[in-house]
Amino acid sequence: MKFYLLSTILLAAGTNVCGTKTTPYAPAVAATDSDSKSKSSSKSRKSAPHSYKELYDALLMEYDKQTFVVSRLREILADAQLKLQAAEPVSPPIQVNCTELCSGIGFAPGCVIAPVNAFYNTSETLCKRASPMGLGLLNSPLGGVCCQYNATEGPCELVGPGAENSCHPCSDWYTPELNGVELFLPLNREWDDTTKTCTETET
Repeated sequence: MKFYLLSTILLAAGTNVCGTKTTPYAPAVAATDSDSKSKSSSKSRKSAPHSYKELYDALLMEYDKQTFVVSRLREILADAQLKLQAAEPVSPPIQVNCTELCSGIGFAPGCVIAPVNAFYNTSETLCKRASPMGLGLLNSPLGGVCCQYNATEGPCELVGPGAENSCHPCSDWYTPELNGVELFLPLNREWDDTTKTCTETET
């Protein structure tokens, strides 16, 4: 019995009964964990692209993911615009400055999508502009643009420098940092430069 106990202790310490070194006892769990890490590392190395074709396929897959995110975001914003349009304007009107308006982030509950005839004698850019929420520029339900200078009623009041001139020209107030990467493509509308009219394109 004493020999058995001594042998067990020596083996656990890494020495056999003859006094030579042995491999110390290591728990099976630790060995299994190490093996799994090694296998995981091996798998990750195997899954890395080995050729231009594999790299192209990997990039294409990533592009598809990003395209899906952009598409889903467009759907969410369009749905939000319809809900915003159906909401009652708040009182007093929400205040928006020229930087916000001209960078496409100036809007309020009650703003409605401007009809195409609202762009008569304006420009192709305004006719086809999709911002701020993907369905086109916004008007007030009382008529005219959604955000107006000195508005006491309606969805939105234009305030601050440039407000008295309705922020014209908007290029003076546009800030790419606020607008960021263009999220929306131009609307599917037709612009006639001769008659200066904007019309919906039949699909």
